[in-house]
Amino acid sequence: MIGFRNNKPLLLQESYIFSEYGEEWLGKALEAAARRAGTSLPFLDDLLASIRYYLENQCDLSVMSIDELFNRIRHMLNKIGLEHVARELKNEVPPVAVSVAEIAYREPFWLFFDGELRRQVSDLQDQGITNYFFTEKKECVLALQGQKRWTHSSQNLLKELDFLLSRYQENHSIPIAH
Repeated sequence: MIGFRNNKPLLLQESYIFSEYGEEWLGKALEAAARRAGTSLPFLDDLLASIRYYLENQCDLSVMSIDELFNRIRHMLNKIGLEHVARELKNEVPPVAVSVAEIAYREPFWLFFDGELRRQVSDLQDQGITNYFFTEKKECVLALQGQKRWTHSSQNLLKELDFLLSRYQENHSIPIAH
């Protein structure tokens, strides 16, 4: 196996590769499956620790699809008597950070920025990725203004940016990062 940080395999969703991912999204997926199955998971931390141990120490793959990961989690749930939870488990992807500052550096005009943001979000959604959040908003504002210092007009533009980004976050539970 190729050595990665924490020895975890890369995760693949269509053409998007996740190299750094935590466990919170897996916990949310498991809790949602348990709710749909009409039960709870009081030992969720133990399940997540088992998944982490498997990924870091026993998985012989360097790249694993999201489908394969969730199939292996379903298999584990079935083995420990949680078939009802396994049936309800839906594939989820780790949250994706979208740097709006990077977009603004490439497209420093509001109209072009909006178009590129729309394209990037659409590309993520086309790959089945709906769990995303926006980062580096203040840096984005400064890039769009062509300034290095924060001003009163920067604050106003930040409000406009927040409004624009909220259109892309309406159906998502991930908060917009500052």
